[in-house]
Amino acid sequence: MVGGPRTAIGPARARGAALLAALAATPLGCAGPQHSYGPLPVRNQHPAQLTVMHLDPVPAQPLRAGAVAGRASFAYTSLFLAGSGHGNSITMDGEVLRSSLQARVGLGGGFEFGAELPVLYASGGFLDSFLIDYHGIFGFPDQDRDIAPKNQFNVHADYQGQRVYELGDGPMFGDVPLSLTCGIIAPRLGSPGVALRLGAELPTGDADAGAGNGETDFAAGLCASWPFSLVARTSISRSWPDASRYEPSAPFVHPASLRS
Repeated sequence: MVGGPRTAIGPARARGAALLAALAATPLGCAGPQHSYGPLPVRNQHPAQLTVMHLDPVPAQPLRAGAVAGRASFAYTSLFLAGSGHGNSITMDGEVLRSSLQARVGLGGGFEFGAELPVLYASGGFLDSFLIDYHGIFGFPDQDRDIAPKNQFNVHADYQGQRVYELGDGPMFGDVPLSLTCGIIAPRLGSPGVALRLGAELPTGDADAGAGNGETDFAAGLCASWPFSLVARTSISRSWPDASRYEPSAPFVHPASLRS
């Protein structure tokens, strides 16, 4: 490991984190009657990826004027990744709970506005022993997690001896994404629909604590829905984060590429 580990969380905080992790298994959401539930707002939970604008998949048919849909989501991630070489190093040892409240509002005319309020809680966590046993039972590799100190927190990346990313522990707000969806082709039973999405992410997260990138990001994408007896959905998007804070490709290359 690179750098000194921070103090692990105490039993009371661990119990609180366990309760929040249990809540993560309970999906919450509501939508207008014209929409089926879904799609799920799945995204990469890598701490670095959480600082980049991401357009969650949504139905291709915007909400009707005045309609509101909301969702609460929880994702709990255990991190253990390390590597060094050529003057670069990366250490990811900790656990991150990302909770968010999302809202979408129909504007009329085939337009819909969306916003999300994310909150992060980073800590040494409580899952190390469970994951070590789980990997041992099924013979999965664990990158020597079993011999490292348990439930420690140390998440950072260095590029040519310079610290380019470090995630702080404790609770913190993330960057706030805003989106506008414009229906292009309305989905009908047996006929696919398509919508255009545009987004901007406001730099509300603390960049020094690793909860944001300190700049406004932009994104654009397309989403499609194809209703039949079930509903098939897909989406594609491209984000434009401001990379002026970092060296090109510095913070988050795979550890294998860091080794000599």
